[in-house]
Amino acid sequence: MLILLNQEVIDVGDPMESLRACGVTDMRAPPSIAKIVSLGQDAAFAAGSLENAHVGIRRTLACFLGLSGEANCALFLCPPKARSPRDVAVRLAFAPLTTLVFLLSAQEGGNLNSGLINQQVWLAQPGAAA
Repeated sequence: MLILLNQEVIDVGDPMESLRACGVTDMRAPPSIAKIVSLGQDAAFAAGSLENAHVGIRRTLACFLGLSGEANCALFLCPPKARSPRDVAVRLAFAPLTTLVFLLSAQEGGNLNSGLINQQVWLAQPGAAA
C-alpha cells in the first residue's frame, strides 16, 4: 500500500505488519481520521515540519492513514509562526494507485518535487482550482 505524506511516498505494505515492525503491538482498532490528523499535526509541529519528524513516526502515521481507508495522501504544513499543533494546516486526498506508483517512480529517480505532487494530487482533486 502506497501513502503520500507531504513530499514522500511511503510503501507500507501490509499496514498492520508495518505497525508491528514499528513497535505498535496492541492496537484494538485503528485511530479515527480525526485522531490521525491530530497525530500528524503534533508530529509536524514538534519537528518544525513533517519531513523532519522521525522516520518511524512518519511510517506509523502512513500506516494509520492506510488503515483508515479515507485517504492515501496527506499534507501537513507547519507555518513559521505556529504556536500550537492545531495551527498546522492539513489537507487529505485519495489518489488513484496509478498516481501513487507514478510518484513513487519519480521519487526513486530523484525527480519528486512539490510541483509534480501538486499537479498529480492536489490540483487533480474534484473541485480543486487550477
